[in-house]
Amino acid sequence: MGSPSCSSSGRVDMPIYYLDTSAVMKRYMPELGSEVVEELFDGPTESESLTTSYLTVLEANSAATRLLGGNVISRRDHRRILGQLSRDMRDRGVTVIPVRNELVEEAVTTIRAYSLRALDALHFTSAELAGRNSSDGQNLYMVSADREILEACQAHRILTLDPQAGDALSRVRTLR
Repeated sequence: MGSPSCSSSGRVDMPIYYLDTSAVMKRYMPELGSEVVEELFDGPTESESLTTSYLTVLEANSAATRLLGGNVISRRDHRRILGQLSRDMRDRGVTVIPVRNELVEEAVTTIRAYSLRALDALHFTSAELAGRNSSDGQNLYMVSADREILEACQAHRILTLDPQAGDALSRVRTLR
């Protein structure tokens, strides 16, 4: 299977973007793909929605704190990242999916089917749940830079958007 980027079955009228932690962190730490995540956060249309999991909030806090502990970022940057994360989850209308027992049970099935790591399986099943809870006419996109998650999504016929792909920004703009 080639390297996944954006999958599409035609123009999408109402996309739901599920952002895993690898995507969300690109908003707070400049790196390859940051401009794509910025576009999703800063330019959503009324017909788009952003969603993630409480797992992302936990992992992003952990990542920022580990970067601080490793002297990769300053205390000021740590506060900025965590403050912006909190504001994004609260003020940007991001739907945050809780991690419940049923989700964990589904993740076990996902692990067995796609050999994903445990937390990646929780992201996968959270994205699936977001897709199941969507309205007609909405297409779900898994936004991730994680190869294994993207490959599992493609195998499961979940549309994907790799923010690190060279054409990702133009693909997001095309979806709008």
